[in-house]
Amino acid sequence: MKRLAPVHDTVSVEEVLQAVQEAGHQAEIRMNDSGRRTLQCEIAGIRYAIQFYPNEGHERNAFGALRFVAWIQDDAPSPEAANAHNARFRFASIFAEEDCYEVQHDIIAVGVSDLNLVTCVQQWGTSLDDCMAFLAEA
Repeated sequence: MKRLAPVHDTVSVEEVLQAVQEAGHQAEIRMNDSGRRTLQCEIAGIRYAIQFYPNEGHERNAFGALRFVAWIQDDAPSPEAANAHNARFRFASIFAEEDCYEVQHDIIAVGVSDLNLVTCVQQWGTSLDDCMAFLAEA
């Protein structure tokens, strides 16, 4: 099989940071409460995080999976609205929490190219837009 671009066996926090910025999103590396590095990002006024897995990858800065997650504040999040969204949209799932909707999307990073990473970030931005529009109508 011919490869059109180099692929990653794992990705680093810095490589994902670069992909997020190339997609036009703001991002910075931060430490979460457990002392692990995450990316804190923003696009169109929506803040989100990228978390890195597996956990042992933190020692080597080498990860095989990413979790994009955003929390959209709502006084009365509806499980029915979340389920309706999830039945309609494919890439991001939402869950009704106590005072917000949690929006998430996971990707496997093993075998991706730099272009694939940028495309994943762009898709996440589209999913956030779709989610916000859906919830505004619900």
